[in-house]
Amino acid sequence: AYARVREILDAQPDIAEPDEPISLAVPSGARIGRGELAVSGLSFVIGERQLLDDVSFRVPAGSSLAIMGRTGSGKSVLALLLARLL
Repeated sequence: AYARVREILDAQPDIAEPDEPISLAVPSGARIGRGELAVSGLSFVIGERQLLDDVSFRVPAGSSLAIMGRTGSGKSVLALLLARLL
């Protein structure tokens, strides 16, 4: 069991940080580096199925956000995208 745990801990992520990251434009008034999260116009498609369409929200530093919806509405997809697992 320990060998399997070690294999998981040593695994390299599928999404790697670029050697030379591109600097993104910072919207005026944004508080970058203070824990704020902003998503704007996020859409996600797998195959021909649109899983998210134009999702936007802002979570100020020190705040929290509840994501609610029916089964299959994209809550888990959004969480996976934010964690860079998709």
